[in-house]
Amino acid sequence: MKKKLNIEENKLNNKIEEIKKYKKIDARTIRRTGRIVQFATSVTIDFDRTIRELAREENLMICEVLERPIEAYIRERKSKFKRKQKNN
Repeated sequence: MKKKLNIEENKLNNKIEEIKKYKKIDARTIRRTGRIVQFATSVTIDFDRTIRELAREENLMICEVLERPIEAYIRERKSKFKRKQKNN
């Protein structure tokens, strides 16, 4: 009887160790981006709706949807600045 109890205890201990080692991976863990700064602003209902629809359609986070036009704006600004310097 004692041997059976030891076997059951070992099985239980193994299960406990397995559970301790298990690290739950959820969508947030998979999509971890390193973004740590909160950026809050007020927008119109239409703007909010549009951003959320774009994010859903493109399977992106809202911040990714917002980053794309900002990156394009910065490239355009640099391009205009270079042309302006070239003309002077």
